[in-house]
Amino acid sequence: FESIDVSDAVGSNIVVGVRTSDVMRILPSPNDEINEDWISDKARFMYDGLKYQRLMVPLILKDGKFEPIDWESALIIVSRNFLSANKNHSYAIAGQLLDAESLVTLRDFFHSFLCENIFTEDCDHPNLKTGVDFRCSYTMNNRIQDIENADVLLLVGICPRYESTLINARIRKGFIHNNLKVMLLGEKSDLTYPYEYVGNDSVSLIDLFSGNHHLSSILLNAKRPMILLGTNSSQEEFGPDLLQKLLHFSNLLSASLGDRDWKVFNSIQRSAGYVNALDLGYNQKLPSLEKAEFIYLLGTDSGLIKEKKIDSSCFVV
Repeated sequence: FESIDVSDAVGSNIVVGVRTSDVMRILPSPNDEINEDWISDKARFMYDGLKYQRLMVPLILKDGKFEPIDWESALIIVSRNFLSANKNHSYAIAGQLLDAESLVTLRDFFHSFLCENIFTEDCDHPNLKTGVDFRCSYTMNNRIQDIENADVLLLVGICPRYESTLINARIRKGFIHNNLKVMLLGEKSDLTYPYEYVGNDSVSLIDLFSGNHHLSSILLNAKRPMILLGTNSSQEEFGPDLLQKLLHFSNLLSASLGDRDWKVFNSIQRSAGYVNALDLGYNQKLPSLEKAEFIYLLGTDSGLIKEKKIDSSCFVV
């Protein structure tokens, strides 16, 4: 059956082959607007993790060991602990691979008890601390296939070869067929195509935008420039207002273009679930959990939540 790949934020079309309840293989489903005829290795082989160590029944921790219990008993235990906990010290944390429906259910459950402590686990985007009121600040505003039509592409804090393989394939295709000029602001990396290196600090960023960098003229004179922001751009390197600088400069470039439909600024995330969470009002910065009394972890399995940072008396689902 046809489905969507959730291993990254691209949303590749896939065909899942199953036998009874087992996933046998995953193949690409052609879609010229997104993944064409390709999928990443992660998408192709991630089903291996579905076969073993599946949690089919609720487990409760007793004397340092997990013991299976029935669903009714599990729900009673969870509800008692949640109702007795201080709602100011109760937290819901969402993982990276969650669908929007699950996120809405968890959000509405906590909101029904006047609890606003809902967070996303994927908090490694340092540039969103200023808020996510505008969706254009954390999503891909152009179509993926429009990358091929750009004449200059500025990569900021991203290594698309490893973070978003299919985006990198589009960039390479644009370089080969349309002479796309690529510039990189961040750590140097082998992207499988040549690029101009801008730098790895805020000084290089300011010089590029102010016209004092030797590559400034290429970007300023572009007819279809595109800026692609990733999640590897740290505040220590570029400053806390990187997002504002990029948005401001993108607006200036857009004003000088004849095509109003062309979007200069674009951002790409590592996981689709993170975009869902931001769309639904989840906070993007995890709080301190040292005083937590109740924590609901929904699909948070990336290892960012450390047991040693949680009080032993806290009830964790």
